[in-house]
Amino acid sequence: MDTDSRPAASRRGALRLRIRPKRPIDGAVTGEFLSVFKGRGSEFEELREYAPGDDVRTIDWKVTARAGRPFVRQYIEERELTVIVAVDLSASLRTGSGALNKDAMARMAAASIMYATIGNNDRAGLLLFSDRVDSWTRPKKGKGHAVFLEERLRRARPEGLGTDLRGALIRLGIVAKRRSLLFILSDFLAPDFERPLRALALRHDVIPIVFRDPLDDTLPAAGLVAIRDLETGKERLVDFSDPRVRSQYEAAGLRRLEERWRVFTTLGLKPLEIVGDADPVQALIQYFMRRAGVDAGRAAASA
Repeated sequence: MDTDSRPAASRRGALRLRIRPKRPIDGAVTGEFLSVFKGRGSEFEELREYAPGDDVRTIDWKVTARAGRPFVRQYIEERELTVIVAVDLSASLRTGSGALNKDAMARMAAASIMYATIGNNDRAGLLLFSDRVDSWTRPKKGKGHAVFLEERLRRARPEGLGTDLRGALIRLGIVAKRRSLLFILSDFLAPDFERPLRALALRHDVIPIVFRDPLDDTLPAAGLVAIRDLETGKERLVDFSDPRVRSQYEAAGLRRLEERWRVFTTLGLKPLEIVGDADPVQALIQYFMRRAGVDAGRAAASA
């Protein structure tokens, strides 16, 4: 449905995009909360000869066979975080009933995450997609890289209108070479994304950030309204005052919501949902605080 107030909303969003991300750098999003995800994996450091007490599962059998004596692979815990932010820029996000549409909210949240990541001396990368992958920027460190990412995000105007979430997730699995923290920012109004999302979740820490507007699920009793599908361009006249129309629309919205949460629950993911024009920075801070509290509780329980 076309509720796009893009010119005014995008100007406000662009202004806030350049200002708001700088607040969390010195606040709660960065530092201790991003560190919740550190040390989750390990990377190869060196080969050395087997010593009594070594875990036999670390024996490199190929090297052992060549050398004639056992060698083990030694690993070090990964402390440096690689964060990749994938942002859906399809037309369905250019709607919203609040002061800012979902597109502006997603860009603000993405910029906040990237600034927080680089402010924590970690690497940040950015993938932008619509009905195709519009751009890919490899993860790097440094303030200059943070500014570059923000500019790329702010200026991005995708050629496509539709959403190929499945294709974007597949591409993400290809470009994420090492274990990473993946933020996927979308309204998730797309089919067939469970399988590639499952593949990502098996290897990486995945956080879906869902942008949802009340108009995605319910219709106001506003009488006859001309609506246009932003992704297909199709237009039609709909009577929003018809209880049957509203009931069918709400039932379809509920089915989408239930299916989305079924996928996330099945894959063990903990999504962040941002509804309407709620402050995305505050939503991120609260999300990381909850994650930090949950992980601390699990550590205490297993001690």
